[in-house]
Amino acid sequence: MPPEEFRKVMHNLKFTHRDDSDAVFLLQKKVFLAKTASTTHLQLERPSPEDLVLFRVALPHYKRLTHLVINGTHLTIEDAIAVVTSGAEDIQMESCHLESDAVHLAAKLTDKSAQHLKRLNLARNGIDEAGLKALEEVMRKRPELTISLAGQFDDDSQLQLPGMCEE
Repeated sequence: MPPEEFRKVMHNLKFTHRDDSDAVFLLQKKVFLAKTASTTHLQLERPSPEDLVLFRVALPHYKRLTHLVINGTHLTIEDAIAVVTSGAEDIQMESCHLESDAVHLAAKLTDKSAQHLKRLNLARNGIDEAGLKALEEVMRKRPELTISLAGQFDDDSQLQLPGMCEE
């Protein structure tokens, strides 16, 4: 949890008969900054909506991320954009209900803020035809980026587009 969010949550609590909150806040900040400065792999499985809010606030603090996995939750387009602009080069967002938001995500993938990205797994997101076509266009513009789109629909069929990577 980012230090500023931790401070908000803990603001009115006392830890002993003395006011130890300043020491606790400083220690939490030190630990948070040490962890975010050294973390290269981050994985979230089925985070709650509240956890996603904190995740989005904390994500910019992770300066060394190379791999980011977030699965089994409903991501807003803001969440998805925060993930692809995180600096990680290998990202997995499976079963995140991106659906029609994939068009907006595709637009961000051609932006300078997402040029670090090399691999993107978007399996089982129910991405619609417009989104799949937009992602195909991204693959044409960015041949160095591998996008996996396997299993978009409940019956495990999907629209086949040239250049799509399936796993």
